[in-house]
Amino acid sequence: MSKTISEKKLLVYSAYSQTIESIQHYNSVQATYKTFASTWLLATFIGVGHTLTPSEISLNFPPLLAAAFICLASATGIFLIWYLDLIVCEQAIAATVFEGLEIEKKHTWLPSYYHNVNQIAGFLNYIYLKAIFYLGCFAILFFSMGACFFFYFSARSMLLICLIPILTLGLILGISLLLIKVMKKTDPYLRLHYLKGKNLV
Repeated sequence: MSKTISEKKLLVYSAYSQTIESIQHYNSVQATYKTFASTWLLATFIGVGHTLTPSEISLNFPPLLAAAFICLASATGIFLIWYLDLIVCEQAIAATVFEGLEIEKKHTWLPSYYHNVNQIAGFLNYIYLKAIFYLGCFAILFFSMGACFFFYFSARSMLLICLIPILTLGLILGISLLLIKVMKKTDPYLRLHYLKGKNLV
């Protein structure tokens, strides 16, 4: 004998399915952001190579400085992609997870998909694992920028030759600490765990 499902349960399950589709949508958006960042990084090195080829382009200022500023501009663009990916998108995903948790709490007959996602996210701390990709991009760009400055000042100032590697490593460390600090303050899953501890989720 077939069981009949009430209209209310169908509506609840439909809303629940929509939240899952939203999660999948944002995951696709994040994958697009990472693809765009990789393409941006590749285009940066194409631009740097073109700039450092004397027979291809003639500049009124040193090509090494131009290449260094291309790397700096690219780092700024990737920073914006990082913000959209790991701040804006993650906030939207967290809001969807929160909504899914609320639906599961009210309707215990639903699968515990969002409770499992919430536990796994807290256990793996995966937002910081995602950040490694962007930190790697920044490190490559800042190392390249530092190398350009190093070769430019190699015949001009011994003091700058010694300082540039230190400044480059300091810049990489500083941007890494800044990004991690920002993510800690904006980590949406920490708030979800706080709400869960207060029995609000």
